[in-house]
Amino acid sequence: MEIEEIGSGFSRQVIAWASAPDVVFKFARWPNFNLSEYCFWQSRKDTEVAAHLAPCVDITADGYVLTMKRTTPLKAAGITLPDWLLLAEPHSRLSRQQVEELGLHYELMPYDIKPENLSIFNGRIVLHDYASSTAPLLFHELSR
Repeated sequence: MEIEEIGSGFSRQVIAWASAPDVVFKFARWPNFNLSEYCFWQSRKDTEVAAHLAPCVDITADGYVLTMKRTTPLKAAGITLPDWLLLAEPHSRLSRQQVEELGLHYELMPYDIKPENLSIFNGRIVLHDYASSTAPLLFHELSR
């Protein structure tokens, strides 16, 4: 099939296109989610945090379509997550120790880290959906 729906959620639909196998396209119902994710990536792409995020490639001027590097689902990569994460309440705040146990950067600690937002990119666990989890951090940084 030329076009494949990878997933969808409250704010976005994620599509893969056979002609561009290395990326996915995130179509937003409202552009703020794509803009938040893209801005966070741009502000962190040259830092050590970038290794823990699926890279954003481009965004349309209106923010409705975000292009991101395609990642591999944890299950397809044979990765098993710790029980404490699988059993956690939705939107739980993880401790710094828990975040680091996953191999993620501690700066991502207070945010929405849950199994469905994690995947593999370049051999390591990354967040592939970090729009809603990073918006509070970006707002805080921009309001300084």
